[in-house]
Formats: sequence, structure tokens, C-alpha cells
Amino acid sequence: MQNLVKRTSTILCATAVIVFCDVAFAQDISLEDLPDDRPFAKGDMELGLGLGGWGNGDQFTLTVGGTFAYYVVNRLAPGLQLNYQTSFGDLEYPQSITTLPFLKFVLIRSMKFAPYLIVAGGREFQWGGTDNPSKGFKAVGSWIIGGGAGAHVGIGAHFALKLQVLALHYTFDKKILLAGDKDAVNSKLFFPVISMGLSIMF
Repeated sequence: MQNLVKRTSTILCATAVIVFCDVAFAQDISLEDLPDDRPFAKGDMELGLGLGGWGNGDQFTLTVGGTFAYYVVNRLAPGLQLNYQTSFGDLEYPQSITTLPFLKFVLIRSMKFAPYLIVAGGREFQWGGTDNPSKGFKAVGSWIIGGGAGAHVGIGAHFALKLQVLALHYTFDKKILLAGDKDAVNSKLFFPVISMGLSIMF
């Protein structure tokens, strides 16, 4: 009887050791070795395309833009946004190219809905325009800094619509004259910028 009890105890102990080893091995795989297939992971890249415009009966302004971002770690990506803007109509507005490096942090890693925070700073280059304030305004460069938030809304395995809201502060190279002003007294301006575009993840 004692031999039977000893044998049973030995079998139970061996079984416990085997189960313990199996559980520990499974935990090790689930935490470290299983791949992370969620989007916005380290090594992912994002390409964005956008088109926008505004105007009235006398003038229409067209903006074409693109962005590129590379995720250096999960959720976090530095990138660059480039915009070209031109105008058509009776008024003489300058053309411009904006270069805006940014840093982006994704809050939820999902292709269905992925909100994010963004900070940016860069330079706007302008050329053309007119010195006559009743006909438009003269080109002047500016430095830009700001931040905001946005979201990706998935429309496919690698495609998403991107809605973004930025609050940008412009510091112009010299004082500028805006419509309604008698003297060129504005050298710093604040603009809210709302944009929508298409993002491609790869």
C-alpha cells in the first residue's frame, strides 16, 4: 500500500512539473515570439495624398499635398508634409510651397479607427503676388509651428481616410498688410487648418 502511495505521489509530481513547464513555455511564446500584426508598428510606412481648395466668385485657391511617415517604434513616427498652393482669378495671390516636418503618436493601433496626436514645425516659401492690397498681397516667407490631432478611418486592408485638425502659428519674415488694414503691422498670425486626405499603409 505504501509503495502504491509513493508511486502515485511520484506520478503526480512529475505531471505537475510537466504542466508547469508547458504553461511557462506557452507564456514565453505569447509574450515575446508571436508577431504583432497590428498597424502603426515599428518599420511601417505611411504615404498620404490630399487635395483641397477654397474660393469665392472672384478667386479660387487650390492646394495639393503629400505626406510620408516612418514608424521608428510602435505608435511613433517622424514624417514630412509638403504642400503646394496656387490661386486663379482676378486677385493676385502668391504661390507657395510649405515644408512641414512632424512627429506623430498613434493612440489606438487599429485600421478601423486610429486617433493620433501630432506636433509640427517648418517653413512656408512664397513667390509672386502684388503690392496693391486691393488686388491681393505680396509674397513673404514665414516660419510655422503648431500641433493638433487627427484620425485614420480604414476603408480597406491598406487604405484609410485621414481627417486632421492643426493649430498653426505663423511668424512672417516681415510685417504684412492684410485686407482691411491701413498699415503693415502683422508679423505673427494664428491659423486653424482642417484637412482630409487618403493614407496608404505599407
